[in-house]
Amino acid sequence: YGDYGDYGDYGDYGDYGGLGSDYDYDYNYFDYEEDEAEYCVDVDTEQCPLWAFSCECDLNTEWMVTNCPKSCEVAGCVAPGSLQALNALYQRPCEPLGIAYNITEFLNVTAAADGP
Repeated sequence: YGDYGDYGDYGDYGDYGGLGSDYDYDYNYFDYEEDEAEYCVDVDTEQCPLWAFSCECDLNTEWMVTNCPKSCEVAGCVAPGSLQALNALYQRPCEPLGIAYNITEFLNVTAAADGP
C-alpha cells in the first residue's frame, strides 16, 4: 500500500480531484432538512418512509397524511433522508400521483369526525 505508482502520494488527486479543502466530505446530503412546519413529524420514522415509497400516501391518504406527513411531503414538510435515499437508489414499485397534500384539509375532516 505504500507505493502509489506514478501518482506518488495521491499525485494530482491529493485534493480529491480538484475539489479543494473547502468541500465537506462528511456531510450527508440525504439528512439535510430545511425549516419545516411543526406538524412535520412521522409517527413511525422507520416505516413511514417505506410506506410512502410504496405509494401509500396516495392509496391510504387520510391515514398517511395525518400520521406520516413528513414522508408524504405534505405542504411545509421536506421528505426524510431515508425516503430521499430510497428514491435515489431504487425504482418505486408504483407511480405516485404527485399530489402535494395539505394537512389542514385532513385535520379539519378528522376534527369534524371526532367532534360532538
